Amino acid sequence: MSFFNKIKVNYKIKLLDDYVLNKKQSEIFALIKNSKIKDTEIFFHLLNRFIDKYKNDEIQENFHKQRLILMNSFDRNDYSYLSEFLSFYFDNCQISYANRSLQDAIAIDLARLNLTHFPFQIDFDHMVRYSNFFFHSLLIDQENNLSLFKSSSAFFESNENNHFIPSNISSAYFFIHQNPLYIFNSLKEKYSSSQAALNEMFNFQNSSISQHITNSTYQVLENRQSWNIHTNSWIDPNVQSTYRGLIISHQDFFRDPHETFTRVIFHLIQSGIKLEVNYKLIDQFIDENPLQALKFFPELSKKEKKLLLNNLDKNLLDQLNYQI
Repeated sequence: MSFFNKIKVNYKIKLLDDYVLNKKQSEIFALIKNSKIKDTEIFFHLLNRFIDKYKNDEIQENFHKQRLILMNSFDRNDYSYLSEFLSFYFDNCQISYANRSLQDAIAIDLARLNLTHFPFQIDFDHMVRYSNFFFHSLLIDQENNLSLFKSSSAFFESNENNHFIPSNISSAYFFIHQNPLYIFNSLKEKYSSSQAALNEMFNFQNSSISQHITNSTYQVLENRQSWNIHTNSWIDPNVQSTYRGLIISHQDFFRDPHETFTRVIFHLIQSGIKLEVNYKLIDQFIDENPLQALKFFPELSKKEKKLLLNNLDKNLLDQLNYQI
């Protein structure tokens, strides 16, 4: 950073500290947002200062008014029906929102910022260090709108007390779990290989998943982990309580979609989102968007079943009422 830019950054930081001291929340937001528009280097230092120094200050607790809603599942296909429903419901309720893949949103935002602090590929270590920055930067653009993000990352908490989602900006999350037998069969069909399916499902190769956007400079990797670790991370009681999570079986969308979507809306209301329950709207979505039946797969061989059971968390299977 040049000497002149250091002076500008220090001046903006002094302004930020004064605003925080005097609890001028609207001025803080305007200062950070305007810096993102005018000078992204200043924005980077200013936002990180706000995040790090005032992590436990009440000014940060109310900064984004908890406007973030996350949808998560091991397989991206499993959260798509809920995502479509929420977009339909919010559109018909005239609620302003953005519904995006978290990977895509971060990659596009980084391309706009064009900062030298980040490499082309954002891996798990970068997510641990900068997850707060990424989420705050995305929400600053939305201001008064709801932000819906879709992700297949496992929840994490680092030794530095960094979390996948900052608790002070999250309204709620929905975790949709699917029978691991169906996931295995889908992966086996995709790769035409039982071993390849096992490798991905249990992350034997310790790899992250990506969905690179062709028109973006950046690639954001998702730390999905194995099905066991991924599922356990989101159904953990402490995570559910802190981040207001609702756990949904994908089968619930078949068994009773009306009751399931009603639970979703009530959960959002209980989490502080200003909504009303509109049963006709729920039924309209279900009638107009019938969920396609899951594909039927032939029975596993004895070897495949043994390999699957040897790697699955049996306590987790019992907790979620899954049988192999």
